[in-house]
Amino acid sequence: MHPILFKIGPVVIYSYGVMIAVAFLSSMYLISRSAQKAGISIENIADLGLALLISGIVGARLLYVLTEIEYYRANPLEIVMIWKGGLVFYGGFIAAFVCGWVVLKRNKMPVLKTCDHIIPYLALGQAIGRIGCFLNGCCFGKPTNLPWGMIFPKGSIAGDIYPAIHIHPTQLYSVYTNFLIFAILLLFGNWKKFDGQILYLYFILYSVSRFLIEFLRADNPQILLGLTISQVICVVLFLVGIVMCAKGFIRHWIKK
Repeated sequence: MHPILFKIGPVVIYSYGVMIAVAFLSSMYLISRSAQKAGISIENIADLGLALLISGIVGARLLYVLTEIEYYRANPLEIVMIWKGGLVFYGGFIAAFVCGWVVLKRNKMPVLKTCDHIIPYLALGQAIGRIGCFLNGCCFGKPTNLPWGMIFPKGSIAGDIYPAIHIHPTQLYSVYTNFLIFAILLLFGNWKKFDGQILYLYFILYSVSRFLIEFLRADNPQILLGLTISQVICVVLFLVGIVMCAKGFIRHWIKK
């Protein structure tokens, strides 16, 4: 709940940006170690990581701007102010997935096998990044009477909208669930039966957790049948994960 970590003269260091940087650097370090063990080129991983970072930020910001288009029409200069928060994960995920696929194909890397190595650390990066959301006060929840409800201070996005009101700390719900998903994916990596299994398992686990947390969020408008745009994407991602997992296991059993 500290949007600004500190200031050095005119330079302002935002907690959100710092946590995004920590999430990326720590994830890339662990991905590089995993890739080395799997015999995947470190140079190719670095190339992929840079592409994912840039496309992910652009895609996440673009989807957020589209969901708040009226505000940004009136305040176009704020479109680039990502250090204040305002990224939609699924926009970044879709953009990074497409861009990553192109980079993997260009570098002649095994797509699904590489994704299986990367995706657990994406969940870890999400968990760390959501700490930045908590400090920034974005991605906030609805008012609640539950004992763990929190009051965000004025100056944070949540605190300005809900002053002196206990709300769901949905950012922390996302932190906990993403850490759990990270642990589960690492565990199942030891029992992998086919390439793509860890990626599809991530689709299933993340879409379920995000779908449920969205019901407690207060910052995303409903667009279809009482669901937010993230929940609609969750449904699609869940179905893709289930279908692809089923196909993978069927092929594995047939080969046996």
